[in-house]
Amino acid sequence: MRQGRSRMLLLAVLLVGCEHSMPPSGVSDRWTGPWRDGDPAQLTAFQVRMIGLSADGAQVVFTVRRGTPVTGPNGTHSPQDGYDGCLGLLPATGGSGTFLACDDRSGQQDSLNVILAAAVDAEGQLLQEINVGPIDGYSPVREHVELYLGSTHDRAVRRRLMTLYHDVNGQLTVPPGSLNWLTDLVWLGPNQFAAIGYYAPAALQPSLNYLGIVVGQIGPDSATTTLVTSRPRPSQIVRGPEGTTLLVYTSGEVIAMAPTGEDRWVVRIPLTPGASLIGAGCHPGGCLAVTEEATPGLLTRWQFDPGGEPTPGASSQANGPVGRLWVSARDGALIFPTGGGLYRFD
Repeated sequence: MRQGRSRMLLLAVLLVGCEHSMPPSGVSDRWTGPWRDGDPAQLTAFQVRMIGLSADGAQVVFTVRRGTPVTGPNGTHSPQDGYDGCLGLLPATGGSGTFLACDDRSGQQDSLNVILAAAVDAEGQLLQEINVGPIDGYSPVREHVELYLGSTHDRAVRRRLMTLYHDVNGQLTVPPGSLNWLTDLVWLGPNQFAAIGYYAPAALQPSLNYLGIVVGQIGPDSATTTLVTSRPRPSQIVRGPEGTTLLVYTSGEVIAMAPTGEDRWVVRIPLTPGASLIGAGCHPGGCLAVTEEATPGLLTRWQFDPGGEPTPGASSQANGPVGRLWVSARDGALIFPTGGGLYRFD
């Protein structure tokens, strides 16, 4: 019993710290069902970074940085903002978190383990892209990116699919213009994913150069990728119907791209002066695009059928400017971050 209490105390110490820290649940228990009165529901009680929705739209995927316990000269303990990140899940309708995983391997407190992107499918398969490297910038082996396949049902199940190096011993290991960075991971099917691909120069030059849309195939031991270079960089990609990838552009264009790169359909959302398209997605009742109007935080839903003409729907006022937004594939709810919290509109 005493050993169990000690373990719980250790977990609490690891997760308590500065403003980035959070308790194990990571969410507020106040909201337990859909919000229906026209105001956004706040889904989290602590600052987190939302990086997407699960493929079925039922879970919000988020990350949070945790505090690392530090022992002072006089033996006192204090939290310090860590370089490691934790990945969490919570129901898109609100309530307690269902999953929280941190890198607790020994020797990790002197290294960089930043979760760049993640995607969860309806069966709990978990793709994670992690930026790995030493905290000490003078170490001979600098940063690189690793792509892992794991499971939300068993944290011990994880295998590395790809390693994309910046440099080793200060020397580039990939030629300029080659893929070594991914964002916006989404599942297309049981063994297929998509992402936005970039070339990142050496760790000391962290700017990203857009290359194209990546379509990945997961095999028994690794993953292979195909790069679609015929598209300009979208502001967001999300999973579309029938294995397509939706490319969302702030200019108002939504393109459903097949895994082979060709168009399945294109929709153009009319924009008023000062407005921009910030999210789109499909659910069983149809497809939605969401624009943020010139008034910060004013969101307008646009309804459309694949390839059809869009029609404007209801507008809602968020609590502040909204930079990114996701449409739930389950019920069409709007999930978005603003001011460090996560919110939901039905």
